[in-house]
Amino acid sequence: MTLKFIQILALSVIAITAPAATLTVVVPNPPGGITDAFGRSIARYLTQALNRDVVVVNKGGADGRIAADYVISQAPSNPHVLVAASGTMLFPSVLSKVVVNDYTRFDHMVPMVRVPTMFAVSTALNVTTWDQFLRVARGRALNCAAGAASSEFFGQYVMKQFNIAQAQFVKFRGSGDMAPQLIAGNIDCAFDTQLVLLPLHRDQRVRVLAVASVNRQPDLSSMVMFSDLVPGLSFSSWAGISVAKNFVPEDRERLWSALRLAHRDSQHRATMTALGVEIIDEPTTQANWLHNEYQRYETMRQHIGLPRTD
Repeated sequence: MTLKFIQILALSVIAITAPAATLTVVVPNPPGGITDAFGRSIARYLTQALNRDVVVVNKGGADGRIAADYVISQAPSNPHVLVAASGTMLFPSVLSKVVVNDYTRFDHMVPMVRVPTMFAVSTALNVTTWDQFLRVARGRALNCAAGAASSEFFGQYVMKQFNIAQAQFVKFRGSGDMAPQLIAGNIDCAFDTQLVLLPLHRDQRVRVLAVASVNRQPDLSSMVMFSDLVPGLSFSSWAGISVAKNFVPEDRERLWSALRLAHRDSQHRATMTALGVEIIDEPTTQANWLHNEYQRYETMRQHIGLPRTD
């Protein structure tokens, strides 16, 4: 056996046995919250599914651009994936003059979970159905609110779609500030995620009248779906996994194959269900998914005449 053959054999063994580089899941929010919980649950699943080390890094701030820039800056030999969420991935591009089409720096997207937007009224408004609300709203000015920018975006679209011209949106610093005011009757109505409004509805502290989910949920069968009122009208906050365009193609395909089966993992499903998050069964890898979502939101922005901010 020649020396050169031994060297080639040794290199082959090293190539076969060398562990894969650690995969880093980057969350565009601080620790805690739904996006972080989703990222950590997926990281645990991928550790087993890919048989490699997977870690989570939180890079919050600047509407998600810090996390996006961090992922983009990594070399292909140091694989990073981004937990892409609607609030940090698309809405800065839709609502800002400066950050336009920022999402195009990323490649394929696997949408994996979503949280429908709900519409609720204060119990002080004394309405119990969507039709009753419309009659009241078209007769006098109402103060409305939203827990997040994306919820207000949808809320303004709904108000214009149903010719509710007198509704004024009151600004709050998120759901934590808005919800107590809705409960107290200081505002008349609000748009926010199911995670915020549904528990308040079940405790009879507010009254949910409509939900913008894609599919009718069995425990929400008594609520009006916006898609029943306007065909195709749904609106959810979503999260999934996306990669930069320089991600190694072979690794990307292995990652996609694993993610498409994540909904079958009992621990991941239990974690998401406990949080009240709707799992997208049989998620698909879509090259144009982010672009199509952007175009949908941009069409809505133009419809309501909402200007971009500096």
